[in-house]
Amino acid sequence: MTAKRITVFVLLAMMLGLAGCESIGERLQAKFTPEPPRVKLFTAEYEQVFDATKLVLSEMGYRSIRGRVSSRKLTAVGRVNTNDALSGASQISVKVEFVETMPGETEMQVWLTEVVEDQFTQSGGYGTQMPIRGDLLYNMLFRGVELALSPTP
Repeated sequence: MTAKRITVFVLLAMMLGLAGCESIGERLQAKFTPEPPRVKLFTAEYEQVFDATKLVLSEMGYRSIRGRVSSRKLTAVGRVNTNDALSGASQISVKVEFVETMPGETEMQVWLTEVVEDQFTQSGGYGTQMPIRGDLLYNMLFRGVELALSPTP
């Protein structure tokens, strides 16, 4: 009788364990799957969109650290923000790619990432990167580029 109870208990434990695997797998996969870019289409040559993006990022407080018109890529970083205790910091990085979909039309792909280091003394200089999922910064950038590209009266 004891062997039967153990067998039933083991089977129940396995069924319960396997029932949660699918949802755990989805959560793990979401953590390690790269965030898709936010995309905006502009009716302008990619050189113009590149220059406008660089200008708008500068006005938003970001510093371009990598990128040339010929590479069709641009990387910028924001200022380093420290916490109140001065024991950690965060910084936003921006990665932009420009894809010419057809002559006179450019797709702008944007990834915003926040790098956070909670404790300087414990993490040894390593930060955690988290994609920014909110729309505010993306929309500010896209709207700024639209305005920079629009003809001035």
